[in-house]
Amino acid sequence: MKIERSPRQTPEGAVQSSATAGRRPSAPGGLERMVWEELAPRLLHPTKLAFIRALLESGEPLSSKDLAEAAKIAKGHADYHCKRMLMAGVLVETIGPRADREGEEPLYFFPDPTESHAS
Repeated sequence: MKIERSPRQTPEGAVQSSATAGRRPSAPGGLERMVWEELAPRLLHPTKLAFIRALLESGEPLSSKDLAEAAKIAKGHADYHCKRMLMAGVLVETIGPRADREGEEPLYFFPDPTESHAS
């Protein structure tokens, strides 16, 4: 899979529709802010949002156990969400040492946007 640049879909970089083209951007706290801060998160599963937050905050690959703790869910559920996020190309998997130094385990992180990834 190749990661390509796409327009930012955030309050600061949202694509203008023909209905909003030419109009001044809404003030902070306006409709766009409400859409991105209140409505858009309803489209994403709270567990996936918790994983994204944990990975961004850690700055390093995390195990499904770490992600389960961050989301306050069972490890089996974390494994399921990790697999779904892997299939969607949101996460990349590598193998690394376990925290208890007893063997290895999968670790998850975001793909490098500067590299081409084959699917």
